[in-house]
Amino acid sequence: MAGTNKFKNIYGKDITNNQTTSLKEYLKEFYIDGILKKSERIENSKVEFTYYYLDDSENINNLLPLYLNKKVSFYNISFVNNLKLEVIYSYENGILVGRCKSVIDSGNKIVCYQGLDISGLPINTETRKYFYENNEPKYTFEYDENGDCFIIYDDTTDQQDIFAWDIGDPNLTSFSWQGFEYYEHAEPIIP
Repeated sequence: MAGTNKFKNIYGKDITNNQTTSLKEYLKEFYIDGILKKSERIENSKVEFTYYYLDDSENINNLLPLYLNKKVSFYNISFVNNLKLEVIYSYENGILVGRCKSVIDSGNKIVCYQGLDISGLPINTETRKYFYENNEPKYTFEYDENGDCFIIYDDTTDQQDIFAWDIGDPNLTSFSWQGFEYYEHAEPIIP
């Protein structure tokens, strides 16, 4: 297992180790056999946050003692229908403080973000689904407590947001759920 390190500025651009000395904030990435294993966000020469990518042989409970006085998110990644599903567990000082899921398409675009409570149940009001047109963001869908879409943000045109209760009234919007059925409700998160 060959390990390498890379450095990136806060905009994700590759930088050299020497360049890090002049930056207040940057990322240090650790790769094993070319696969990202861990990323540390460094601010003022101190590790402020760690992003750790679990493999099948690893268990959070075994790794957590290494991060008892730190902030860390563990990423459990799987693939469903050519989509990447990230289940993320966030800890501060050894205590679970947040959970979420992200669904990412083959072009590395987020299709869905779902907030979870500590026990792992979905929080519908913290769920967002994203629709892209020509590889550019077009709509962002938000949901109410029941998991029904209540607003659609038009990411291309200011002041063109759509309230779900207006859908079906041609005097208010031309948007229809036809072809957008996946986005009408917070569940399912996998299209």
